[in-house]
Amino acid sequence: MNFIQQKSINFHLVLFTFTFLLCHFQKCCDAFVTDNFYRRPTIYLTINPINYKIDVNWFHIPLTPTLTNSSSDFNDPLASVLETSTVIYLTNDSSNPLDANFTNVFYELSLNVSDGRQQTYLTHNFEDTSLDVTTKCYNLWFHLIQNDQRILNGCMKANSNWMNEMKDILKERKIRDLFIPGTHDSASYKQSFDPTTMDNLITRYSLTQDDNIMSQLINGVRYLDLRVGYYRSNNEKFWANHGITRMHPLSDIFKQIKDFVDATNEIVILDFQEFPVGFRNKFEVHQQFAMYLFQQFSEYAVDPKLGWDTTIGDIWKSGNRIIIGYDHHAIVQEHSNTHLFQSVRQRWGNVKDGYAKLEKFLKEQRENISREAFLNSRPFAEMAELTPQAMDVITNRLGGLRKMADSTNWHVTRLYHGEFGRKANIVAVDFYLSTNIVDIAIEWNRRKLGFSTKYESDSHE
Repeated sequence: MNFIQQKSINFHLVLFTFTFLLCHFQKCCDAFVTDNFYRRPTIYLTINPINYKIDVNWFHIPLTPTLTNSSSDFNDPLASVLETSTVIYLTNDSSNPLDANFTNVFYELSLNVSDGRQQTYLTHNFEDTSLDVTTKCYNLWFHLIQNDQRILNGCMKANSNWMNEMKDILKERKIRDLFIPGTHDSASYKQSFDPTTMDNLITRYSLTQDDNIMSQLINGVRYLDLRVGYYRSNNEKFWANHGITRMHPLSDIFKQIKDFVDATNEIVILDFQEFPVGFRNKFEVHQQFAMYLFQQFSEYAVDPKLGWDTTIGDIWKSGNRIIIGYDHHAIVQEHSNTHLFQSVRQRWGNVKDGYAKLEKFLKEQRENISREAFLNSRPFAEMAELTPQAMDVITNRLGGLRKMADSTNWHVTRLYHGEFGRKANIVAVDFYLSTNIVDIAIEWNRRKLGFSTKYESDSHE
């Protein structure tokens, strides 16, 4: 055996050993991080997209059966039935209902299944809700009482500073390492909208969110999926669109984003993937829009020379905290020294018929992403929503985006709350307030990066 052959064998042995140890360490870490986390009791409160009612959602609640007698004859064994003494109570503060003798309770729900969802009679009023970057909890708390003990409580809350609060464990990581909560068609909302009385064929398939951009950011969203229309004859030439439907002037959207970034230390990703009106085969319009973005964000945009491979800490050190992704290679090349990153890799299933097919797609594409991960630090976004086709809109066969989201979002939440969430990067959803995607992302980041195993009984999942 010559020297070169021996050197080659030694190299491959070292490589094999390193790979084995890395995989073993990864598996150990994975087990450490995920052990009991996604199986623990979880309760969260959401806003139903169909009617704005508050929904109570829960996973993995241990039920404790008690033997009761439904007959006046207590000696009759056939009259005995099993019931549970597991109840969720809703209040407007954190006080223990047991201490208040339940006088502070305005809704109660007895559980007979470990996983489920129940709509309440309570309605969320977006107009009456006071929300700013100091908001921690909405005035809505849950308390899980079992055998006369409170075993879990938390609130429906905002997450305006979650990245900064985790700064010490995020600073050495890259965007690709994090679980980033996002919204699909982020600017497709309508102020003062009541879906129970104002919905029509256009709004049914054009609105994808229920609150404005500032509210989304305060609630913890950090990835904004924005579609742009160009209207040459308007004073406001660039608009946020959903398809051909014009939604809001981009100047208004951008102001909300800048106001939020000015008030916090958070990092926000803007991703421009579609240009449905006014851009077709018009390079000069893309040029004009790229310059408009520079005018709007020159003091905010992260330098693309840092690249997607940069750490969160280096982004904070740069002083600029808005990453602008753009889905047009030539334009990005031309402006890669000033403000434009290559866009996020969006993963679309274009699934319209039910959650099962959506989950199947998400799991299949995750395998492809895993194979690409070592070669590319560019983030990927799983678009976790159903997508109607043109004929579905015309016939209204699916009942609209609200009904489609209502049929899937509980399942999407459960999917990412489970093991599947560990390797998530960016997840964008419709009507995110009917999911728990923000809190799930925050908790997975804590578990993966901080290796925290402490169980906070008063945390809201």
